Amino acid sequence: VEVGDAVAATVTVPSDLAPLDAALWRPTVTGVSKPSGWRAVIPDVRTAFRGAVAGLPDRTRGLVLGMVIGDTTQMPQEQEEAMRVSGLPHLTAVSVSHFAVVAAAVAWLATRLVPGRAVRAVLLCAAGFTFTALVLPQPSVVRALTMVVAISIGVLLGRRASALPALASGVTVLVAIDPTLSTSYGFAMSVAAVAALALWAPRLASRLERHVWPSVARLVAIPTAAHLAVAPIIVLFDPGIGLYSTPANLLAVPFVAPITVVGLVAVGA
Repeated sequence: VEVGDAVAATVTVPSDLAPLDAALWRPTVTGVSKPSGWRAVIPDVRTAFRGAVAGLPDRTRGLVLGMVIGDTTQMPQEQEEAMRVSGLPHLTAVSVSHFAVVAAAVAWLATRLVPGRAVRAVLLCAAGFTFTALVLPQPSVVRALTMVVAISIGVLLGRRASALPALASGVTVLVAIDPTLSTSYGFAMSVAAVAALALWAPRLASRLERHVWPSVARLVAIPTAAHLAVAPIIVLFDPGIGLYSTPANLLAVPFVAPITVVGLVAVGA
């Protein structure tokens, strides 16, 4: 069964079930139909990309699929465990870093190729929705999309982008529409990480600049602030937090943008 498929199933409910009784339903799938028309575009693109990387080694294929379209189903279990232990699962659970790369690339191209703020805002917003559809609207992805929409509105109005107001407005709208998002660990970690990048990272970088070069200070401050912010949430479902998470993220930083951009170009091709 692929995303977008229509699944028909039958469920047998006990006839003596009281209104407040709990029951374990065991559905029997009776049919699966594939989407057609515009509904089939995203599933077809995802399937085509899986086919394009089918010849890669297992570990490479799983990592590429996870980082580009958020599909971790083909990642070996030991690789998933290694990424979890090293604090790198966010690389394959599409997060704010992926959206930042996409938004930055689209904004850079639009600024140089497209005249007019309105057109640039529409392109940025369209890129955000397209990327969300491609990687599937998980809680952290939807949260990142709201920031792209807020930034697009800022571009349209000619105002400077600001992360914290964009985050706050997006979270408010999303939780008002779907209160269950407040119980999602992925959503909570996504919000905490972005808030830390906006509030803590600049201050931490200014402190570190007293001892190291400014570029190094900023490079270290970003993953450190994010890790400190999400650590209290991670311990709720995984009590083991390694101190090597920050160094591991520092080593991974140079590869995130190239893999994301090249991968999306390959998807589009």
